[in-house]
Amino acid sequence: VILTGAAADMPLIEEITRRMHEQPINLAGKTSLPQLAALLQRADLMITGDSGPMHIAAAVGTPLIAIHGPTDPAQSGPVSPNATILRSTIWCSPCYRAQNSADCRFYTTQCMKNVTPSHVFAVVREKLET
Repeated sequence: VILTGAAADMPLIEEITRRMHEQPINLAGKTSLPQLAALLQRADLMITGDSGPMHIAAAVGTPLIAIHGPTDPAQSGPVSPNATILRSTIWCSPCYRAQNSADCRFYTTQCMKNVTPSHVFAVVREKLET
């Protein structure tokens, strides 16, 4: 497992790694965009939210699991036959509009909470077995 992100993501990444049984490689804040693209090209699988790296993984052909909550995968991708989109189809999602704040107007993140770790892990196993 390799974790990526910006240097500003370190508090969250540290919280995640404290909960892990096996320690990942942490490359947050340590890669340039070309280095990230090369890393993603070599990866067996990427798990991501709707992000720039999601699009890079799709562009280099990496199998990926894209978790969407407030964003609409029909509008923001990924565009790849190797992508599996996981999302909750609750009544208020998708709700995100680029001109607005990313904060939930109902003060919940239920659309993300409904995509459970066990569901993601089941899809990971399925994708890695093929």
